Amino acid sequence: TGIGGIAVLFIDLDEFKSVNDRFGHAAGDELLKAIGHRLRGALRAGDVPARLGGDEFGLLVYNVDTEDVARAVAQRLFASLNTPFSLDGISVPVKASVGVSLNLQGDTAQDLLRNSDAAMYLAKHRGKDRFEIFDSTRHGGILEQMKLRNDFTGAIERNELVLHYQPQVDLLTKKTVGAEALIRWRHPTRGFLYPNDFISLA
Repeated sequence: TGIGGIAVLFIDLDEFKSVNDRFGHAAGDELLKAIGHRLRGALRAGDVPARLGGDEFGLLVYNVDTEDVARAVAQRLFASLNTPFSLDGISVPVKASVGVSLNLQGDTAQDLLRNSDAAMYLAKHRGKDRFEIFDSTRHGGILEQMKLRNDFTGAIERNELVLHYQPQVDLLTKKTVGAEALIRWRHPTRGFLYPNDFISLA
């Protein structure tokens, strides 16, 4: 095809809700258009930007044959957002968390999207306003965490969260003096999960 390797960049704007809260949704939409224009300007001819929904963007970048090239693309993207935007005459800085995935190992389109989303999730987790390049050997745990996050959606509606009571016993009298309420997630394939496995997802 002559397009070389492909990279997918998943871009999630940091704290964008505060812009909508402060300026209103109409101004927020105008800012998203301006951001899209900046992102398009940071790409080469033939590369494809897209708004994925809400404050999320995706970039499809061709001829990316090494991680260094992908890194340079991500850095150029960050540079394009460096100058604050103007909303109602007020300077508004825009920060983003970006995940990058490459198809150097023959990944499918679905793999690339999932992996770039996982890398973006890791960028958020590591402090935002940064990019991460997906590496299956280092980021496999993030994919598992994302799957768990997706499974958690609707867990209440499916009655998968159950309440257990841990009795508190007076060791001198051997009498129960209270109880601690503990939530458990009855996962459909993984069995009972303890709070440290899913409270952060909630």
